[in-house]
Amino acid sequence: MSYSIRNSIILAIILLLLGGGGYGWLHFTFDKKNESLTSKVENKEQRLAELEKAMADYEYFREELYKVKTQFDYYPKLLPPESAIQGTYRYLDKLSTRRASFNYDFRFDGIKRENGSIKATYLLTGEGDFDNIANFIYRLENGKPIYKIQNLSFKKKSPRGFQQSDNVEVSMQLTGLFSDREEQSDEEISRMFDKSLIFPGMRLKILQESQHTKLQYHKVRPGETLKKISRTYFGTTTKWRDIYDLNRSKLKTPHMIYVGQRLKIKEEQIDDYFMIHEVKPGETLRSLAEQYLGDENLWRDVYKWNQDRIENQIPDDILTTYDPFKPLILSKLPPNVDGLVNVAGSRLVALTNNLAFILDQEGVMQEMKVGDKVYLGNLSRIDLHRGKVLFNLNKGGIFSTEELTLANSGRN
Repeated sequence: MSYSIRNSIILAIILLLLGGGGYGWLHFTFDKKNESLTSKVENKEQRLAELEKAMADYEYFREELYKVKTQFDYYPKLLPPESAIQGTYRYLDKLSTRRASFNYDFRFDGIKRENGSIKATYLLTGEGDFDNIANFIYRLENGKPIYKIQNLSFKKKSPRGFQQSDNVEVSMQLTGLFSDREEQSDEEISRMFDKSLIFPGMRLKILQESQHTKLQYHKVRPGETLKKISRTYFGTTTKWRDIYDLNRSKLKTPHMIYVGQRLKIKEEQIDDYFMIHEVKPGETLRSLAEQYLGDENLWRDVYKWNQDRIENQIPDDILTTYDPFKPLILSKLPPNVDGLVNVAGSRLVALTNNLAFILDQEGVMQEMKVGDKVYLGNLSRIDLHRGKVLFNLNKGGIFSTEELTLANSGRN
């Protein structure tokens, strides 16, 4: 073996030893660091997910708190005169309708005068559905006249014989605050006891265009007949009789029309067109009538357009009640009356940093962000890295977190 070949072999061995040693040193040194860094990254991502979820929950509850605070801080209160004391029963009777109805006995318990005002005390005892009673209390405390519940007690209604009841018995003591002056007019008193309670956030219909009939006319040209006119407008000659019926007052027969005659062709019924107004703090039916109709005395029209939602609606997004006489876990979930996205029947289609595109249970594409409401809960997190979105749901007392994942994300 020549000297040069031997040296080349020795050099190659040395290079292999150096390369292998270097690789081993790098492997054992940096693998540990990589494992440590990977673990730290995973911990940070998990912490980030927890913070994002907490932020989504925070935003949701902050919005709910704002609604409640707005309701209690800005809803207008009025001080009825002394003559309205005896009208309290009529006022309570107007409040206890539909979803706020229950059976009760009413008793006036006396008055007390102090510092230019009058405090009148009333006693109510009765029975009914717990949610209805809670809705009645909500309406009472958020109405324009000032009433305060001093004492309130509930108990489960005792069965009579073999008859069971889901109703509860209630007893409450009310104090109403009244002015000792009699300067208010009957109209002002009527405003105070107006049953048309509206709340900030409530969506009311305002008529923009009333129902009417839209007519289309045609001026007869030389050589035209009813059949030709029918073909022009309807694509068929068979509608000539409809045109004749619309113009019987000016046509003696369907065969005699004259150049220049103005004939009715179509008669279309246009339905009422309403816009939606979201009630702001301090607004009343009268202020809305003044704003949109130019006369506050037309408030009854606004009430008529929204009678069902005013009398039947207790804002669920402002008030949540829990019936202590019913089980914590519901046997039946509430219906999806608002048509919200139902996570169970929906599919995640696409994601961006702050938006999720979801094909809902009706096949409609919905664009959603963190905090948006879904059926039984809200969207709590968008995880673009893992290709999924998370939802916080309350399934009749069972709280859970569910997710939708992109079908082609390739991530577990």
